[in-house]
Amino acid sequence: DNRVCVIGEHHPMAHRRRLSLDDLSRINWLAFANMYDRETVFDRALKPYHRKMVFSAYLSGFGITPHVLMSTDFATTMPECVARLHQQHSPLDASIARLD
Repeated sequence: DNRVCVIGEHHPMAHRRRLSLDDLSRINWLAFANMYDRETVFDRALKPYHRKMVFSAYLSGFGITPHVLMSTDFATTMPECVARLHQQHSPLDASIARLD
């Protein structure tokens, strides 16, 4: 499944179709606790561009994510199928998300 960037609908970057490399460094990212201090797929993809995603918060799992995203300016990545399930119950934007 594709990984997508998920944000609350109130986020300044909501409703965009794509993110640039510069956008990635301007976003407040959160990740899941099991990823703490581990290299991500995005880290590997961004390495040739001398960029990286900086995570400033860590959550225990996907379940609480929609609540955090709806009330903050954080963003996260997750499989598109999970993002679509969250969108059925929460005002989230996953449409900008293709980082390919």
